Amino acid sequence: IYHEILPFSFEEFLLAKGIRLTSDAIYGKLRFKILKLLDEYLVFGGYPEVVLEENKIMKIRILQSYFDTMIYKDIIDRYNINNKPLLYELIRYLYTNISRLFSVTSYYKLIKQRMKVSKNTINEYLKYLEDAMIVFTLTKYSKTKKEEILAPKKIYSVDTGLRNAIVYRKDLPAMFENLVFLHLLRIKMKYPWLEINYWRGEKGVEVDFLIKVKDKPIYAIQASYNIESEETENREIKALKVLNKKIKVDNLIVTKNQNYEKKDIRIISFLKFVAEAKKEIEEKAKQL
Repeated sequence: IYHEILPFSFEEFLLAKGIRLTSDAIYGKLRFKILKLLDEYLVFGGYPEVVLEENKIMKIRILQSYFDTMIYKDIIDRYNINNKPLLYELIRYLYTNISRLFSVTSYYKLIKQRMKVSKNTINEYLKYLEDAMIVFTLTKYSKTKKEEILAPKKIYSVDTGLRNAIVYRKDLPAMFENLVFLHLLRIKMKYPWLEINYWRGEKGVEVDFLIKVKDKPIYAIQASYNIESEETENREIKALKVLNKKIKVDNLIVTKNQNYEKKDIRIISFLKFVAEAKKEIEEKAKQL
């Protein structure tokens, strides 16, 4: 059911464009064409009708139409929503801040200055958006259930194109992290005992994704659209090293287009992640 609801994965998107993602394609002449298509996928997402439409303006109109249908049919009509302005404010705020931390308490303090609202209503609307698969939330890794529940959640969209059609702010790093999340989510849907959290240490040190199988952490993954600057590279590696002092796991940094190893950490391109590393994670999920 989930795979029918979710938009195309990047592999499915490429198949719709007549390209099969193989190791030969990743390292051969097709690589540059595939990378160009990755940029298109980041901006317009993977809904089949949008993928097949050539006109960019029409792509946006289709996505906006999808959004309106989802909001009205799956939320407003189903749950008899009274405070429609709050619902739209909330979804725009979440879409503006995808791949970032979201706290209901902080949002309540912000929004109550402009409209009458309760924290319970915000919690309800967020749950409705999750149930409709318009957004996904990621909880913090913690050894206590209480901390996991109380900690801010990270927000992701079901489709980067849907987000971009509603929020006109280009944010490629956030889009890229969202993309990595969606591909990890597909593994979780295939192997329900696999869990995805984010990890946060002292002084704001953060690892985007900590993958667990039956409560055993196995992978730590950073999503970094561009890691060319030394500052970015050091920040991503440092977070993984700090985590590994506490929890021993395999480490990956997924980038748009870089492949190398540094300080025992693999830095891989998104293409390699989809074609190869994703299968590694699936194999570990099967074994444990």
